[in-house]
Amino acid sequence: MYSQNVNYVLTIAEERSFSKAAKKLYISQPALSTAILKIEKEIGSKLFDRSTSPIQLSEAGKAYINTARKMVTLEKDLNNYLMDLAELKTGKLSVGGTHFFVSCFLPSILSIYSEKHPGIEIEIFERNSLELEQLLLDGTMDLIVDCYPFNMDLFSIVNIFHETVLLAVPKNFSINNQLRDFQLSYDDIENNRHLSKDCPVLDLNVFKDEPFLFLKQGNHMHDLAVKLCKNSDFEPKIKMIFDQLMTTYSMTVANLGVSFTTDIIVKYCNLASHPVFYKLDTPMAYRKSSITYKKNKYLSKAAQEFIKVVQESI
Repeated sequence: MYSQNVNYVLTIAEERSFSKAAKKLYISQPALSTAILKIEKEIGSKLFDRSTSPIQLSEAGKAYINTARKMVTLEKDLNNYLMDLAELKTGKLSVGGTHFFVSCFLPSILSIYSEKHPGIEIEIFERNSLELEQLLLDGTMDLIVDCYPFNMDLFSIVNIFHETVLLAVPKNFSINNQLRDFQLSYDDIENNRHLSKDCPVLDLNVFKDEPFLFLKQGNHMHDLAVKLCKNSDFEPKIKMIFDQLMTTYSMTVANLGVSFTTDIIVKYCNLASHPVFYKLDTPMAYRKSSITYKKNKYLSKAAQEFIKVVQESI
């Protein structure tokens, strides 16, 4: 219902580049530029400041974008309502998650869901937590599957499982020789020994002189790792920084440094070898994974059914 021109402006604002937006929209850059100039002429204001790199929205552009996003959300809510009348025989669903959830957790869920509702078209977004939050606020996505502590004033949360945060240490690190009584193996994690009351725990401060592998800002585990180290009164010696939690885990397996991981990731990672694990002596070493959706937004039957499938599959 909303015009193609609105889609053009939204895409340019997202990509912050006419050339990238044109490529994403499958049109030529001159055609896109002409369309934007026509819109600017109609409204009597410039939408973009083309003197900066990357381009920026003008004040008029910001107002245009805010209204356009509301239009997109309203249209999506209407479409969801109309599709619900078809009793899940047709429809669309957009789900977002970080790399781990998209690559390891969602495949089996999507397989079950698609088998039950083959007429539902599903779009998957793979981003970091902060980017996912913005896409959910914009109305671009229906649901997020993640462990990030989203603002409960803005979002509704359906908890699906808890994860225990563990410290993963390369097997060849000499510090392991002093800590044999505290070590956990892959089999221990697989058999949930780390969840037992008699499982030995360690203060993270023991590892203050070891090289750490961290995630970039914008990932929940980055924020949690910073808090855990601060709580143990030391600043970590960060050797490398990565985008994905599974990557840091793989790099620890390759003996490059100590990293934070979770029991769920350890169980889902299909690796030939594994590092040594330690359970941390702090109540902070856990996180909740959940399905998140925007409050006061129409939740389609397709989205409700997805939540139901996840809950039944856990």
